[in-house]
Amino acid sequence: MIDRPTWLEHFDGHVIDACAVGGGRRSFFLLRPETSDADDAPVRLVFADADRPLDAKRFVRGAITFAPAGLVFDPAGLFLTIGLGGEVFSYDGQRGNNEPGLPMAIAGSDLRGVVHGLGRVGTTVYAAGWPHRVWRRRGVGQWDVLSAGLPADRLRDDDIVNALREKRLRAVAGFGEADLYAAGDGGEIWHWNGARWQRRATAASLAFVAACAADDRLFLADEAGAIWSGRGERWTRVTSAPPYPIVDLAWY
Repeated sequence: MIDRPTWLEHFDGHVIDACAVGGGRRSFFLLRPETSDADDAPVRLVFADADRPLDAKRFVRGAITFAPAGLVFDPAGLFLTIGLGGEVFSYDGQRGNNEPGLPMAIAGSDLRGVVHGLGRVGTTVYAAGWPHRVWRRRGVGQWDVLSAGLPADRLRDDDIVNALREKRLRAVAGFGEADLYAAGDGGEIWHWNGARWQRRATAASLAFVAACAADDRLFLADEAGAIWSGRGERWTRVTSAPPYPIVDLAWY
């Protein structure tokens, strides 16, 4: 898929932070500069189409200036990256577009939400973040905020520090629009039944950082790297923590 000149042109000097795969043999990579003195450099996006020959733009490189929360493939044919501040950039294999962002305002406050994780359930893309927020994509520039049943997001000044640390939702996955899970700090798991969220009891205490649905179970990774499995009210830790962190999960 790649030769040395292509690596030097697009990947060298960068760390791959995320990858999304979709639409056959198409991939999208999110890269950040490898050296600490290049932290202000734009985040690099690399699109790869393995069905194109190397000399016919198998790789296309671009850049964004916002801090991304991750990548996801929209079944409509778009690769999306969404920023912490709700910015949205899409790429359709031919061109990139800056889309209207997510609704980030928090009612009754001057604060704004923060995106911490992305996921796709069926044909729908979701974003999860702070404070206890889930957004659902309906189309270009069209996002719903799914908040019914979640803790009130009106924040007092003395709540800000604790809210930032303890009320983030960092992963979203599920089995359909009426069977969705969001997980995050403090080992919280929330279930969306199509109308409202309900918290599910779990013995986990560490933050969940990644999630994926597999057959009839949901898998979650906590910040220590342990894997949890379950659905509804039953959740079990199925592996101990490995000697390295887990940043994403996928089912094959």
